[in-house]
Amino acid sequence: AAALSQREALSLASAIAHTIFTAHERGIIYGMLSPSAIFVADDRSITVDPTAGAAAPDRWHSTYLSPEQVRGRAADRRSDIWAFGCILFEMLSGSPAFASDSPLAPARAAVLERHPDWSRLPGDVPTRILHLLRHCLQKDPKDRLHDIADARIEIDATLRTDTDFIERV
Repeated sequence: AAALSQREALSLASAIAHTIFTAHERGIIYGMLSPSAIFVADDRSITVDPTAGAAAPDRWHSTYLSPEQVRGRAADRRSDIWAFGCILFEMLSGSPAFASDSPLAPARAAVLERHPDWSRLPGDVPTRILHLLRHCLQKDPKDRLHDIADARIEIDATLRTDTDFIERV
């Protein structure tokens, strides 16, 4: 997959974060977020259907599961925040945050044993967004961002601050 422009990726991420926040406010935990579960309408509104792609190969099931889910624990808000971080990383870099080295090496192991290859992100990603990604992708859920609304606030602040944002051409 090709990386999106930073402005496009951050605009979509803001809308995705808002949709996740709305679900969380209603007591809904997705637990299986992936790019195939996110639908963008012509008006840029976002719909999330975690059952979409459920019959797809195991790749996304492994790649977007949080470490605690890989270990068999129940998903909570922070699991959705992990998946959101994976999705944002992929939108910015064009590659998964936790990829398998081969079809025989499951991505689940990568989620538990590795950290994202931060060098795959464009060099001009704003520092605020790098910090956000690091807070979303903490292995220990206690150290992870606790509310997706905070992610949306950081993304929207970045989009509004022209001096902190360098548009890729």
